[in-house]
Amino acid sequence: MRNRFPGTCRCGKAIATGEGEVTKIGTVWVIHCAGMALHAAMKPAAAPEALPPITVCGIIPVVTLLETARQHLKFPAMIFAAGGAEYRLTIAGERAKRPGTINVTSVGGDGEDREWFGRIDQNGVYEPSQRVDRGTATAVAQALLVLARDPAGVAAAYGKRTGRCCFCKIALSDERSTAVGYGAICADHWGLPYPTKTEARAANAADVASAAA
Repeated sequence: MRNRFPGTCRCGKAIATGEGEVTKIGTVWVIHCAGMALHAAMKPAAAPEALPPITVCGIIPVVTLLETARQHLKFPAMIFAAGGAEYRLTIAGERAKRPGTINVTSVGGDGEDREWFGRIDQNGVYEPSQRVDRGTATAVAQALLVLARDPAGVAAAYGKRTGRCCFCKIALSDERSTAVGYGAICADHWGLPYPTKTEARAANAADVASAAA
């Protein structure tokens, strides 16, 4: 349909009356160059390139850790820090797109407010969210690799640094929980070692000596 009024095409070209065409996009009539109904300026942006899955060597123990906790907890969750960032791991429920996989999200906010970085399948493969860029996906994969190397050690480090359990977020108070970074109940639920009072005192003394050195 020829334009009855002058205007400007999205490409920037001025169009006199009758020298262009009009096309309805949604509820708006748009003037554009004649014969260019599919003008490049009107095309939607190309979809971002899908990021390939990333195999995280040794992550299976972390998947097993969450599966162990699910035997005791309805919604087990773990927070860990690596590479200067914090991440939260949870198990996708039965109504999820991929039930049983491990969701990797940001820590701040609640529910839908958290940023979803992707999922880990039962084979230990990290599938990045298509909303994150390649740099973020690589950083998440590297953080998961750090966790995979020593799940209990990473959990302990988070608790000692923040003073809160990385599983239940409750403040650590007695000498045994401060020594390992998580409490007795969470140790039982998650299948992690828990020290005796003697072992805890020795560990805490070693931490004090290390900090003073």
